[in-house]
Amino acid sequence: AACGLPESTASWRLSARDGLTGELFAIQGPVACRDIQGRRGAENSFLGDGGFHACLGVPLRLGGRALGALYLADTEVKDFSTEEIEAAQVLASLAAVAVENSRVHGELRTAFEQTVAAHEGLVQSEKARALGEMAAGISREFNNIFAIILGKAQLLLARTHDDPLRDGLGFRDRDALRD
Repeated sequence: AACGLPESTASWRLSARDGLTGELFAIQGPVACRDIQGRRGAENSFLGDGGFHACLGVPLRLGGRALGALYLADTEVKDFSTEEIEAAQVLASLAAVAVENSRVHGELRTAFEQTVAAHEGLVQSEKARALGEMAAGISREFNNIFAIILGKAQLLLARTHDDPLRDGLGFRDRDALRD
């Protein structure tokens, strides 16, 4: 994130091995520069394009892990006081907690969305299973009814000697039934 920089430099990326950033990660502490304009490196163009001179870089650390770097810059050439450096370290600690919370929140949101999607899939699967069981039950009920009708028709067929009735009870001509 950047504040007070020209838009052209707002998305600038710095190397953790070069310049002030490399120094602050190497010593794992703050690095103050009286006049960044007199240095060579990425920070010179990064902060120099914004018209800054004095710069204080502080690592964002949490639990022994480096999460990034906080740069505080001034448009005047100056030395940073001990109090300013301590305040920057407190600010960097708070920023590190905020960065980590944001990362954890993103992971939790992703996990929650995956859980919701999995739950929706399970609900759909359960609905399909219940519908299948209902269809099977209805099919069994129809089969029971048709078995009763078929049994009664076979009994009538065996008991009757009336040819027109026997023709109606026996399915000799299936094409005639479709008409």
